[in-house]
Amino acid sequence: MKRAPFITAVLLRLGVMFFVVGYSKEQEFVRLLERAKPAWLIAAAVLQGLTYVCAAGIWQIPLSRYGEHRAFKSLIPL
Repeated sequence: MKRAPFITAVLLRLGVMFFVVGYSKEQEFVRLLERAKPAWLIAAAVLQGLTYVCAAGIWQIPLSRYGEHRAFKSLIPL
């Protein structure tokens, strides 16, 4: 039981550190959003969506070779 205050102090310090780091990152994220240009965000979203389309195409090739024919649209969420 002699270690209980020490463990409590360590956990409390870790909690404060996580709170401070998390709060500062939140502020940094808000600053990034304020400076963001909508055209670049839209372009990034489109490119991210295209990665799912490409991955669906990649999965469709081996699946069809092994006799598992799936609709292309059904593979996009995969």
